[in-house]
Amino acid sequence: LAEGIVTIAVARMTSAIREISIQRGHDPRDFTLIAFGGAGPMHALAMADEIGIPRVLVPRHPGNFSALGLLASDIKHDDVRTRVGPLRDRLPALRQAFAEMEAAARQQLEREGFAPEQQTRLRSLDLRYRGQAFELNIPAAHPELELDRLEADFHRQHRDTYGHANPQAAIELVNARLSAYGLVPKPAPARHTAPGANLAGALDERRPVWFEGRAHDCPVWDRDRLPEGAELHGPAIVEEFGATTVVPPAWRGAMDSHGNLRFEREARA
Repeated sequence: LAEGIVTIAVARMTSAIREISIQRGHDPRDFTLIAFGGAGPMHALAMADEIGIPRVLVPRHPGNFSALGLLASDIKHDDVRTRVGPLRDRLPALRQAFAEMEAAARQQLEREGFAPEQQTRLRSLDLRYRGQAFELNIPAAHPELELDRLEADFHRQHRDTYGHANPQAAIELVNARLSAYGLVPKPAPARHTAPGANLAGALDERRPVWFEGRAHDCPVWDRDRLPEGAELHGPAIVEEFGATTVVPPAWRGAMDSHGNLRFEREARA
């Protein structure tokens, strides 16, 4: 009964991954699934099996992953100016809008204590073919806003997104957008160290765990005692403060030099 509940939960979670991968034209086999949060590592490898993702990475302290990311994230301010009309007629208005937004962003970041060298800005445009009711966001990094380049980038992204483009159709501008960042210093990655020198020293116990309709004699590893380079083979459980990683049969993993657990499917017979 418990295994059935977990199977249903995994199926529901993988449906959300399909929405942002397969349904957008991305092949999950090209990616690595990153498992974070207190419960993420518990289900991640089963989810990867369900959807066909070949690799899973469980970072150090996965239960604190979002909080650590927040502390290291750059400060961001977004500004938008609506300038609806034919793109070819809106370049002067666009240049003026970007000048105003960049001046305001620079002042805001300076008030927050960011020196000019700690600031960066990204410009983009919301564009569409005339008559459409939806837009695509196109980067506008070149300072001169070269019209031919913007139009070519829009046609290309429209083709990549929807499978077709019409280079003869008129392009309409909707919004000019600016994202301004205050760059926060990033922590340097620390090399993983463990009190034990070998894998045996990280074994807490063995206990029966249910996989694929039957109980398996399963090792339970203490993640904090796993040394660099330690190799694990499923079925296995890896426990740590704040998270538990469940390793199903046919998966293997290793501890890398920064303390991340990297898992891959075993070669299938």
